Amino acid sequence: MIYYRNGPFRIDGDEYDGYWFGSSNRILLALDIAHDGRVVRHEMLHALLKSGKHPREFFVNRCGAQV
Repeated sequence: MIYYRNGPFRIDGDEYDGYWFGSSNRILLALDIAHDGRVVRHEMLHALLKSGKHPREFFVNRCGAQV
């Protein structure tokens, strides 16, 4: 994981607190969000699935209480 400055950051004009980069399988987190387990787990699930999508099976049914 890579940590960035406090507050949201912009990628392609959109603001994020956490972002998964599929090309390198790396996660970028805003520094002040790095201890927010839900955001961290959300981005880790993207990395595990190797997908930027939010398939209901994983983000709701299997892991909804955690991410």
